[in-house]
Amino acid sequence: MTQSVVQAELTSPVRRVWEVLTDLAHQDWRSDIERVEITGETTFVEYTKGGVATFFTVTRHDPPCYWAFDMENKNMAGHWAGKLESTACGCMVTFTEEVEVRKLWMRPFVKLYLKRQEKQHLTDLKKALGLSCGASVKEVRDVIEMSGKTVFRDGRSHYKKTGIILGIALTVTFLAGNVLGASSSPDSHIDNLTEEYGSWHVGYFDANYVFKQTLLKDDRVTDVVSFDNVGYATLSYIKDTNKPYLFIAGFNEETYEMVPVQLITGRLPKDGSEVLMPSHLLSDINLDCAVGDTLDLAVGLRQDGDDILSQHIPYRPGDELLSVGEDKTYTVVGIYEKPIFEAADAPGYTLITASDRTVLVESISVFVSLKEVEEVYNYADGTAPGADYAVNSKLLQE
Repeated sequence: MTQSVVQAELTSPVRRVWEVLTDLAHQDWRSDIERVEITGETTFVEYTKGGVATFFTVTRHDPPCYWAFDMENKNMAGHWAGKLESTACGCMVTFTEEVEVRKLWMRPFVKLYLKRQEKQHLTDLKKALGLSCGASVKEVRDVIEMSGKTVFRDGRSHYKKTGIILGIALTVTFLAGNVLGASSSPDSHIDNLTEEYGSWHVGYFDANYVFKQTLLKDDRVTDVVSFDNVGYATLSYIKDTNKPYLFIAGFNEETYEMVPVQLITGRLPKDGSEVLMPSHLLSDINLDCAVGDTLDLAVGLRQDGDDILSQHIPYRPGDELLSVGEDKTYTVVGIYEKPIFEAADAPGYTLITASDRTVLVESISVFVSLKEVEEVYNYADGTAPGADYAVNSKLLQE
């Protein structure tokens, strides 16, 4: 069981905060859900933008001071309670949430997902209350209990300052698998998309540094970044016959700027001996891996005869071989979400390490941002005819 207790003072009257939080017929101020369906006097259903349903049963309703309900979806069950108290400046809200996740691999990630979504929810709440973005919070106190251990953070503490506001179903949003959607303006919507999916428009997955330098000189291009295709390795736990490998990608600081990594826990690699582990690998094979663990891997190349195969080419059972590679030991320093550039049919789960600038690798993946987005397909086809490439469909569809 994970418990979260959050307090914040808002410069808005208690009655007004109560109306915004509990008016189920008008929850369009929340960007984390698609809609709310009222199913009875004490029951309702929330739907994420991805269509996942969470079911609620109100257990206490004392206007304008206390509201509580039980909640459940396919990933979790829990209880939420909100207490509102009048203050000289407005309203002190105390939100208490208790959640039990159904899947063991989710437990370490609950708190970190909450932190990722709190900023947007706070913005939504303040806009709904008609408050300025910087003046509504007087004090924030957050207590999170996980597996019997309590971590206390206070906004007055120098190194533990957090600034957290939790709304009605912030935890539910994560556990339902939802990603925050559009904000109130087109520009901020695009900002959200680029933060989530990156600002690149087209990616080439078997290139070299000469090709990258050519792209940098193209006046149709705004920016170009790359990561090293370090190689592939096998892991005995992987049983997927279509995705049998680990793929190691060497990022540099510029790569992260255009190809963002959604870090769940830990930190980014500092050198070539450290890696980030993708969360979908852990969930797919039920692997018990944590920050600080080490991996001993023989890193080599995928080959089909004389052809070197890239991450953009699906696995070829019976035809390809993994060349004998260099033995490397990696320390896991973080867990991150599945990267947007890893295709569904990619043969390897992407581990991210730091690029070794002293070594000139033969193969790199290159990502390009264009001035004229509408020309992306013409650009990609014309720049490298016949080459493997992908477009950032999440960004282009907007």
